[in-house]
Amino acid sequence: MKRWLRIIAVPIWLSLGAALLWFALKQVDRHDLLESLTGVAILPLLGALVVDILSVASKATKWHMLLRPLGKVTLYKLQGSIYAGGAVSMVLPFRLDEAVRAFVASRFSGIPIVSIFGSMALERLVDVCVLLGFVLSLTLILPLPPIINSAVLVASAMAGVLVAMLVVGHIFSSRDWLKGVLAKLMDRFAEGSRALMRPQLVLAAMVFSAGEWFLTGSVIALVCEAASVPLPPGGMVLATTLLFTSFALPLAPAGIGVYQVACELVLPPIYGISKVQAVTMALLVHMLLLAPMATIGSTVIILAGVRLSDLKRPGGDEGGEGGEGGEGA
Repeated sequence: MKRWLRIIAVPIWLSLGAALLWFALKQVDRHDLLESLTGVAILPLLGALVVDILSVASKATKWHMLLRPLGKVTLYKLQGSIYAGGAVSMVLPFRLDEAVRAFVASRFSGIPIVSIFGSMALERLVDVCVLLGFVLSLTLILPLPPIINSAVLVASAMAGVLVAMLVVGHIFSSRDWLKGVLAKLMDRFAEGSRALMRPQLVLAAMVFSAGEWFLTGSVIALVCEAASVPLPPGGMVLATTLLFTSFALPLAPAGIGVYQVACELVLPPIYGISKVQAVTMALLVHMLLLAPMATIGSTVIILAGVRLSDLKRPGGDEGGEGGEGGEGA
């Protein structure tokens, strides 16, 4: 049964994304959409592609801050890990892209993979806190729609879950009576969030998280400029929030279809743009984000020698094969 589930999971996952994308495209006139896409200005799109690469660099720098207490790993290798995870997010279901990202980072650094997961949980907490602060600040200066309140509630719930995970990990890792594999895993997970003990690193990570958020919003702004979509600043904030949410929720491969449907349903009634403009913007943003992930990430996966069987090995918490003992190259 498990074997058959593994065989059919990927086709079902891809079919779900295709169905959502088909639903989004079905709601607009194909001729108008094609005309809108072919009329896009190339120069702003190239600028958006450069800004997207800078956004991934900011994300990698943020993660680098949080990993610093655990060992040394070069920044470009962390970028490679992020691209590798992004590449498989278009194929593998159930957020296995996070496992690939953690495995590649562990193989490059020699840091145990469970500790890597602990650092990733702390990274998510930093992202959520920055996003909450950013959106709440913007509500004071921009006319944001009520749907933002729902996004804030969801982000708050995610922050609560992440805080609970980190707290439980630290508590159980200090219990002498907790023996065996569970104790080891808890200890590794708690070790991964060791940066909490160094507030300057967390603050630095928050700065780069804000940079990642801002740069991603700039990608959307440049795409709107290229496609002549008259989306106001508040709409760009909402579009950016929808983008992060579509990637975070495991509903379809890399949020494909989810983001397009969300933009099509939410943006036109609030900001008065057409559905064609909303779908054009969403398609272009997604293509710009996924193109570097697919190309660079696939190359990293091949060079790192990642296989699906690696993600299931019991010994995976001891760092990847060929790791550098935390020294980084």
